[in-house]
Amino acid sequence: MTVRLLAESTHSLIHWVHNTLSAHGSSQLTAEVVALRLGAQQANQHAVLGFWAPELAQQQILNDDIQLELFNAHTPFSFNTRQQLVSFHRQRLPIVRDGDYLWGVYENMIAGTGARLGHLYWIRYRNQQGEWQYLHDPLAYSRPFGSHAPAEFYDRQTLDRTRADADYFSHAAYWQQDTHQHTYTPTPSAILQLHIPTATPQGSFAGLTRLYQSLADKVQQNASLSATDYNFLAYDALQVLPIELVAESETEQCWQLDSNEDSEQTSVVVNVRRPYMQNWGYDTLISGTAAINPSLLDSARPDEFVDFIATLHNFPQRPIRLILDIVLNHAHPQAQQILSPAWLAGNTPYGIALNMQQPMVRALLLELVRRKLNWGVDGLRIDASQDIRCWDSEQQQYQYDDAFLQALGELRAEVCGQRYRPWLVFEDGRPTGGKDWPLTAHYQAVTQQQANAFQWGALSFAMNAATESTFWLDKAWRVQEIAQHGDHWVNGFGNHDTLRRAAQQPHTANTNWRLGQDLPTLLRNAYDHPAAMLLTHAFLAGVPQDFLAVTSRAPWSFFRLLESDDSVISLAASEAVAFPWLVSAECYTHSRFFSRLKALGCIDYPSTQRLMQQLHQFGSVVDYQPEALVSLLNANPPLLQDTPLDLPRLRQLAQAWFADLHDYCQIAAHWDQVSLIRTQFYYQLRQFRRHRPWLQHNLMSDQDQLAYYQPSAGSTLYYGWRQNPQHTEQLGLLANMAGEPITITPAQLLAQVPATAWQLALATTGLSFNSADEPLTLNNAQAVLLRRNLT
Repeated sequence: MTVRLLAESTHSLIHWVHNTLSAHGSSQLTAEVVALRLGAQQANQHAVLGFWAPELAQQQILNDDIQLELFNAHTPFSFNTRQQLVSFHRQRLPIVRDGDYLWGVYENMIAGTGARLGHLYWIRYRNQQGEWQYLHDPLAYSRPFGSHAPAEFYDRQTLDRTRADADYFSHAAYWQQDTHQHTYTPTPSAILQLHIPTATPQGSFAGLTRLYQSLADKVQQNASLSATDYNFLAYDALQVLPIELVAESETEQCWQLDSNEDSEQTSVVVNVRRPYMQNWGYDTLISGTAAINPSLLDSARPDEFVDFIATLHNFPQRPIRLILDIVLNHAHPQAQQILSPAWLAGNTPYGIALNMQQPMVRALLLELVRRKLNWGVDGLRIDASQDIRCWDSEQQQYQYDDAFLQALGELRAEVCGQRYRPWLVFEDGRPTGGKDWPLTAHYQAVTQQQANAFQWGALSFAMNAATESTFWLDKAWRVQEIAQHGDHWVNGFGNHDTLRRAAQQPHTANTNWRLGQDLPTLLRNAYDHPAAMLLTHAFLAGVPQDFLAVTSRAPWSFFRLLESDDSVISLAASEAVAFPWLVSAECYTHSRFFSRLKALGCIDYPSTQRLMQQLHQFGSVVDYQPEALVSLLNANPPLLQDTPLDLPRLRQLAQAWFADLHDYCQIAAHWDQVSLIRTQFYYQLRQFRRHRPWLQHNLMSDQDQLAYYQPSAGSTLYYGWRQNPQHTEQLGLLANMAGEPITITPAQLLAQVPATAWQLALATTGLSFNSADEPLTLNNAQAVLLRRNLT
């Protein structure tokens, strides 16, 4: 059926926009109301399309040179094929421009479903030079062919009505309410953080769905569990690294027409390709934030994401809630190719800054987040919220944009008729800047303003390298802060940032060699640390969070797509310092790892390590400029088989490093490193905390204590006690966090309580405890938790 513009309905929509623009005094409020109608949405069996495009008026583009271009596949289309030639019916339709907006109501537009590809769409316009350019819909729900291809009109209404977790949203026991009767996602007892592409062999939401369905079957049947099974259980929430569209390889075009742009053909053949975005997740484009990165969908359908959420929500015993990591403080430079110039405000150390003071940009960012929540998401982590700033013309400096963070806190999702506020956690380490930032950052700026918000705690930030021999002694004051003030912090010292930070440290620094004889083992043991896990889960305030790479003893690092320009050389040189931390000689020689590097001449571990060392050292000398780096590398003895390096070969090596590293960080490739005894112990810790929700609260200053034993005598022994608010249970902790073995009698440290009152609650592997009045030897990373009844 032919798609038609409905002129009368379109003008009614424009009339509504005019009324909205004149009704609200605040330009920001007006923008937020109008933003609700932008994008491509279904209404009364019609498609309603709206675009904010101020550049068209600024460039004086003629109305006749602006078209809505639609593509409807009329040959069989396979969602599971990576690349295919598809025949499309192409239609170009008018769309009405009204000021900075384009509006159109259309009949017969086909909405995509799990089994059907919907109409693909974008705006096509001719610029003053006569060249055709394209406007993308930043609010689109589906981007099956990536950020540079047309978006897909998608049937979210049916998906919402038919989702398998509808009972979850209607079940009152799954929600909590404040005094104003606002419905909130409740605070989880513990969070598991993971990266979708490396979490399962499939690297997709479908792969995770199968994993959790298998776990659910085992739990229901009371079947035996493997060491890796335990790593996923007894968490109330799952936080995934960003799942938005990220920068794509510029050499891989995912949408190629067989005809030129001026052709009037209505039947066209397009070479379409499923994008492969190899990335750690933070090189986002902002445009497409409401959609799901198609690289993470085996089926290329957003239904796969909803099926995964439903599997979590329907998990036996209690639901698992999904928390998304959202990047709003910057965009990757590729965003300049697909976002209106009005969105962007200049460069930052992380990418392109967003024009947060433009009312519509601000409104669209909020709308993008709201639409992402409407997939059924329970919570959000706001990445680097301290870097979301606005210019203060009076002070002539940038100020923290707390009004925007407050607006995020007031967002409500609506799914299956349930309206709720998501559980929000902000990564906010202000005051930022200055050499004393690690000392002055207080991690409470947002929680002091938003009663229901959480923040990442002091040990969660990237500056914490637990591989240092004095880490736990130097950070004792921060650990005490968590105990005394951390009830609204997400705690845990191993995550995607801290592991990367630790692997960037010079290994000649203050390294804790007691943790391992080689750097990869040392790094794993620094974060897969039983005493620290017991401290975090069974004693400290706040919400514990674990990283799957840590509990699976797998490597983790920064990695990015295979870029076509020489920036990949600069990136690889800056990150090459991590090589000896991540890769052992044994792993490098294994046939399953680093095949691309080996094919390029990096045959053995010593020569590859030397290449990486020089790549980083010389890169820092020349500020990572590729041509200067090549010259400096070639001024020294040849690195690889007596062959000089040039830019093309060095680019190949850099691309191979990131691609091999991505495969090397696959969790499944390191399952043989996982100990059943240890993962069972961590599971017990999480169950222990689940049954004691009072552990989230701060220690009570008049009766609780956490300290470290002095003099240290070569070890860092944390000890303390705390009791629940009902005064019915008391816990006692002794944990040797680092250093030499220490022998201590527990009763001498634990609040002068009779030794016979203490019973063993939890102990790390290999620890033998008899009585609180007998000497106890704690080796490095060993801990014991005692308890006593007070009734």
